Amino acid sequence: MLPLVLERFRGLAATRGLTRELPGRGEALTVVDLPGSSAAVLVAVLSEYQPQRTFLVVAPTPADAERWYAD
Repeated sequence: MLPLVLERFRGLAATRGLTRELPGRGEALTVVDLPGSSAAVLVAVLSEYQPQRTFLVVAPTPADAERWYAD
């Protein structure tokens, strides 16, 4: 199931746009209001396009961080 979800995200115009416009060193990109686990899937897809980069997810609470970890 996960490979299918990743494939679908890769095909989205918004995802392709983000892969071309990722911020440079020392800059940040904030993405909000994605439903469910879609934010974690987006980070996974972006990391495929930029494997040399480190992606940092900042969660507002420890419980939110646990949900990210589980996703």
